[in-house]
Amino acid sequence: MKKRFVVSMLLAFFICSMASAFAAETAKFIIYQNEACDFKMDYPEGWIRVTEGFMITAATFYAKPESVSDFPASINISVWDVSKYPRMTLDAEGKGSILAWEKTVADFQLISKEKCSLSGDPAIIYIYDGKEGTHNFRRTEAHILHNNTLYMIVFASEKAQLDKYQEVGEGIINSFMIY
Repeated sequence: MKKRFVVSMLLAFFICSMASAFAAETAKFIIYQNEACDFKMDYPEGWIRVTEGFMITAATFYAKPESVSDFPASINISVWDVSKYPRMTLDAEGKGSILAWEKTVADFQLISKEKCSLSGDPAIIYIYDGKEGTHNFRRTEAHILHNNTLYMIVFASEKAQLDKYQEVGEGIINSFMIY
């Protein structure tokens, strides 16, 4: 258990520290730019963009599922205007997120929480496991607070597919830029 926690903390640190290394490897990636929400990011060529502008979701991307019953890897970017909450901090928002996950995610287990910087702004990266139906998943969530806007980048993958998608998910999160 302790070894798993240490590995998870190192993984979160790696995500926060490798942003520039990923930018050089864009040959198989496409730049997605969302001018309405002031961000851009790289995503894998061949992934499917399925949503833009639904409620608070700025964009959602899925890997092509290998079968109908597959739990495809995905990235979801949500953008929240938090100007009505001038005292909001990442720590306070994170506590609320953890409470919500504990109530809504089956078999929730927080693996790590790491403060860092993404796109030049303070960020917190959460890694947690859970279950959806018969699928055991791992989610990596990066929460960034920038000028009264909360950006949440969520990478999700079935745990059995982590070897295939973990590096891709880290790369997408690291490429995220607010302008």
